[in-house]
Amino acid sequence: MKRRTLLILLAALVVIPALFFPYHVHIENVLTGQPAEQFGVRISPWRVVLEPLVGPMLFAQRGDQPMVEMAVALLWLLAGILTLGVLNMWRQKNGLASALGRGVLQWLGRAPIVVILWLALLTIIIFTPLPNNRIANNDADALLLNTHSHTEWSHDGLVYQQELMRWHKRNGFDAFFITDHNNHGKTLAFVERQKNGEIADHPLVLCGEEFSGSNHITLLGLQRDFNTRGLPDSAVIDSAQANGGVAIVAHWFADEHKSIQHYIDIGADGFEIINQGEGLQYDRRIFDDIVRHCRDNGLLMTAACDYHGYGSTALAWNALSIPGHKRMTTEEKRRAIMTVLRHHQQDKIKVLMYRDRPLLPRRLAAWSSLYNTINYFRSLGMWQVVSWLLWLVVFYVIVRLDMMRKWLVCLQKAPVRFLGVAGAAASLLVLGKGLHLLSKAPHVQGYNDIYVEYGDLFLRIGVIFFLYSLLFAAWPVLKNRWGERRAEKRARRTDS
Repeated sequence: MKRRTLLILLAALVVIPALFFPYHVHIENVLTGQPAEQFGVRISPWRVVLEPLVGPMLFAQRGDQPMVEMAVALLWLLAGILTLGVLNMWRQKNGLASALGRGVLQWLGRAPIVVILWLALLTIIIFTPLPNNRIANNDADALLLNTHSHTEWSHDGLVYQQELMRWHKRNGFDAFFITDHNNHGKTLAFVERQKNGEIADHPLVLCGEEFSGSNHITLLGLQRDFNTRGLPDSAVIDSAQANGGVAIVAHWFADEHKSIQHYIDIGADGFEIINQGEGLQYDRRIFDDIVRHCRDNGLLMTAACDYHGYGSTALAWNALSIPGHKRMTTEEKRRAIMTVLRHHQQDKIKVLMYRDRPLLPRRLAAWSSLYNTINYFRSLGMWQVVSWLLWLVVFYVIVRLDMMRKWLVCLQKAPVRFLGVAGAAASLLVLGKGLHLLSKAPHVQGYNDIYVEYGDLFLRIGVIFFLYSLLFAAWPVLKNRWGERRAEKRARRTDS
């Protein structure tokens, strides 16, 4: 009866928000705040089939501040486990002080297991190509472009050039700029390989660079290699433009190092008005200020994924109106893209953003777990709801099987051992990712340190938590043996 009631409650949690308080997932025109005509959302069939498994992870990826929100979820989980532990001790006829003390001790032992399980889940969310939704481009003239991405040749990139191509293809892009930090020689070589037919011609790769000056500036459309290190902002912008490129001020709203007017005065071609890597929501006053300056001075406004290799989803696109681009050669397409950018043809650019929830003000981040849970179910379509209900029924049937009942009884008798095994498995997953990253490090030596840094970090975390998980699983046996030996010693003293 309890299981059936739980099944009904879970089904209601899925159905009620989706049916009575739905949120229509759509592609938004950032400058108008309205759904973008001729652009929709295509849901992966595999996502529908596996919705309860992958849907929440994909929704977590698309948060305004995904890492902050996932950290908040962990804190809520730890607080919930502590509260339940104390209440369970109290129900066992312990006094309040005793229940609190024992509950806290139990929580201290189990908290590291919860943390490593969370880290393993985070590893899956960040590095697994999950079957995510993608943009549906119903405008034959619209070319979908990303102006900001990084590869292994950036000091902070965790994705190889070919992998970056596959990511952009999965997310519906027709073309993208590689903007590695403070160098673009490797990108020029990669573009040349595409020109020579050594790699696929779709999506189209264009050369850029992210210059780290007073603010980060993306230099787009570079055609020859030149060094930007140590140069002032104005000289770098002049070099990019003399090279046939444009200079876009990146995520200025995140730091506001110098005034908007400063970058206009030194010749910047435009500003990013949203950046997936820095969050999609920021002070509306700042947004309006950037837009006003760009419109008053005829500058470009762009959206950027700023992709470094984390997560499988794209949240931002630039739709360039280029009639006949599907029939163009790669060189014709490059020239057409750069013509729009160089001539600041904002009327030919739609700045687009994926929208699957009302954005929560950042000052309320502590409540993001509850907010995102409700909005996840609100965002589900009919077939996703059906998938959830079918999986709930399957789970209910499995739990009622005799074999599963016996397994659950064993689990109730030895929860510590189960948690220890689960922690060990999660630790091995994190450890394996560390080894994988370290294996890639020699290839990018001198350009990239993050493979070594992250690889070493993941490896250390995996080893430490693996050893802890083994000790945790073995603790009941060790505790019993220790108790038996103490009892034997007391018996010997009594006999003597």
